[in-house]
Amino acid sequence: MFISACQNSDTDVGIEKQLHNLVDIRYPGLVFSHHNQMDGAYYFHEMMGAGLAVIGVDGDGDLDVYLRQGSVNLAAESRDHLFINQWAESGEVSFVEMGTVFGIKNFGYGMGICVGDYDNNGDSDIFLSNLGADELLENNNGYFTEKPGPWQTELWSTAAVFFD
Repeated sequence: MFISACQNSDTDVGIEKQLHNLVDIRYPGLVFSHHNQMDGAYYFHEMMGAGLAVIGVDGDGDLDVYLRQGSVNLAAESRDHLFINQWAESGEVSFVEMGTVFGIKNFGYGMGICVGDYDNNGDSDIFLSNLGADELLENNNGYFTEKPGPWQTELWSTAAVFFD
């Protein structure tokens, strides 16, 4: 797995301007660049990384990867990504991005993520903390739907945890 934390910069009238790609991850099929909309204004939330979760989504016994974005841009590369591990199907570790197939539509400004069985049905549910409204994604046999609740306030949450 290749993970690099790169901060590219250029100078604009004496002010250092950070570009928006902070972390690049590359593994067969798992290609991800973190976007945070950094534009040189130096907002605190732009300096924070987003979350990552390793979760078994498709029931094949191997672990899949959910990666958060830090952007509210509606472009496809700016949404959260769910990479499904193909080990059980092919015998090799490789990934396929299948977030939309599994119901992942998140375009929030991602801060954190945690995984737990919110509804006690045996499936792993996902809680997303955001700059803005948080989200609970309920896993219904491998397809995620957003569950409404009091966590959907326009505040700033960073870390998240499930416990029993």
